[in-house]
Amino acid sequence: MCLERASEKKVAEENIFCWKKLDFRGKSIVQEYQYQPGVVQPQVDINVNHSFREIEQGYHSWVDQERTDCYGEKHTEKVNHLFVIPKGTTYYEGLENGYRLGYTSETIVYLGHVWNPLTWLRKLKYENK
Repeated sequence: MCLERASEKKVAEENIFCWKKLDFRGKSIVQEYQYQPGVVQPQVDINVNHSFREIEQGYHSWVDQERTDCYGEKHTEKVNHLFVIPKGTTYYEGLENGYRLGYTSETIVYLGHVWNPLTWLRKLKYENK
């Protein structure tokens, strides 16, 4: 994944809810990284190619849920998972893979897949009040 047309660096003034497409158990499609629910993921450096305003390294996510068939075929084993970019986190906005509004952040919290009731209970902890 690549965030294109990246914005200037931002710091989250509030928690930002976002989405990733993972397998049912919360494993990344691209990096094969296993996310643990409710855990703040390790902080990573975000490397920005300023000439092209592109970012390849960091936690990539989408503003909205992704359709199941966005890869040109049905991927029923891959589902939408809810994440949160915590308040105070450095992040960028842009277009994921050139066409979808998305983020790249230095850390992220995995809340769970869309059909798991615990996902929505975990989300309550991060609601901006």
